[in-house]
Amino acid sequence: MNVFIIIGICVVALILFLYFVPVGIWFQALVSGVYVSLVQLIFMRFRKVPPTVIVGNMISASKAGLKLKQNDLEAHYLAGGHVGSVVNALISADKANMKRAEGCADIGQPQGYRHSAGGSCCQGWYPADSQSPRHCAH
Repeated sequence: MNVFIIIGICVVALILFLYFVPVGIWFQALVSGVYVSLVQLIFMRFRKVPPTVIVGNMISASKAGLKLKQNDLEAHYLAGGHVGSVVNALISADKANMKRAEGCADIGQPQGYRHSAGGSCCQGWYPADSQSPRHCAH
């Protein structure tokens, strides 16, 4: 009887360990060429950030040739943003040769475009050869 209790406790401990230490996600990132610390994956769980969302999008961005920071993706997720949509937009912009610059929530100014008025990113970007700015809608 004691053997079954010990086996049951070991199984529960193993399940809890594998939940908090996502070895499968870490290995997937490792073989995909994206370095994510196992400790950082554990901390993501404690911060209520799903590691599969962050790591999956980091892998997608890496395979598309983009270098994104894990902390930036986590911050975007915690701010209520849709990480997958932003990463897909960055990949699409990169494939359309729209280079991103630093600033403006790190999404940046597309190459060949200039900022409309003011210093806010919500003012919008418009082609440098155009006279009328195209503002983003809210």
